[in-house]
Amino acid sequence: MVAFTTKKITKSKTLGEKLREARLEGNIPLERAAKDLNIAFKYLEALENNRLGDLPGKTYLKNYLRDYSCYLHLDFGELWDEAKISTQKEAKKFQAIHGRHFFVWSKFLSRLAAAFVIVILLVFIGWKISDIFRPPPLVISEPSDGYITSTSQIMLRGFSAKEAEITINNKAVFVDNQGKFEAAVDLQKGLNLIKISASKRYSREKDIILRILQTEQ
Repeated sequence: MVAFTTKKITKSKTLGEKLREARLEGNIPLERAAKDLNIAFKYLEALENNRLGDLPGKTYLKNYLRDYSCYLHLDFGELWDEAKISTQKEAKKFQAIHGRHFFVWSKFLSRLAAAFVIVILLVFIGWKISDIFRPPPLVISEPSDGYITSTSQIMLRGFSAKEAEITINNKAVFVDNQGKFEAAVDLQKGLNLIKISASKRYSREKDIILRILQTEQ
């Protein structure tokens, strides 16, 4: 059995640089090393480029580094210590980046949720303000527009919002708690224009004009 001397490793170089330098000193192509060790070319390339995270896992990293170190006559123990430090740094870096991204994403979601709540509140406030100024509903049950009668008086009925103020030809009419109202309206011979108005406090006014024709008996 041939004994090999272990080469002294220069500490100023990175793990990958030490591996590559030793391989080049032995005039060994990376393809040949991969074939001799039965290790995929991409994993040896990852080792020489300090991309330790590209290896399948810590166990593979340790085994591949041990085999490659022995193949290049390097001190595995020293290289493994350096590999562990490097992987710990990468893990901390990943955690820092992941934590920062998580913080940024959480902050974005928080702001988005706050903006959504603000939009909902503004829409609600806008709707309430609009409701304040929106005229109340007004429906005339009878008589219908264009009604013809020979009587000198008709009964006008309808409904609106229970808090609405109703006037017929500028005269206030009582509205019950269901929003219903009725009033007797005197007619003159010929065409009568009857104006029914509904309004709430601060709201616009809703008007309906009925044309009622009173004929001679």
